[in-house]
Amino acid sequence: MHRAPALTLSCDMSKNAADYARTLADMDTLVQSGYTERPNQGENLSLGCHGSGEQTAEEAIKTWFDEVCHYTFGKEGPQSGTNHFTQLVWKDSRELGIGKASKKQPNGETCTFIVARYKPLGNFESGDDAYVKNVEKGTFDETYCRNIPKAGLEGGYGFKRFQSPSLIENYGG
Repeated sequence: MHRAPALTLSCDMSKNAADYARTLADMDTLVQSGYTERPNQGENLSLGCHGSGEQTAEEAIKTWFDEVCHYTFGKEGPQSGTNHFTQLVWKDSRELGIGKASKKQPNGETCTFIVARYKPLGNFESGDDAYVKNVEKGTFDETYCRNIPKAGLEGGYGFKRFQSPSLIENYGG
């Protein structure tokens, strides 16, 4: 859809992402890791708490993708509130590592921390049309944004870049 090639799932990056997700769960907070902990890797984080079950990778990815509705295609440079989306579809990124960890809260909810890492790091460049080249509109249909509260990934938005959604659920669980 956004003309980004499929990402290759990296076992090493997934293990590191799962380790960091466990660290976040232990700290009970959501904070980006340092660049020295993930050289040349971008990072998206998600925290979802539910009364029944865990947040899924699909839910996290959809939340990141939904930032597309705040993105202006063809405009150079970062745009407020769209960093998860731009990293998700950044064309020059080739590898993905994803992991999760869950923690039961005193109120009975389960909070799930999901960490996705992308290599090479995307959406950090400015100038030289980096955003224009790496974040393309492609066949994206803006009517998707009218249905954000109801829309899922059933239409294929966002998830096609991952080779196998079922693989994602198996990492870090």
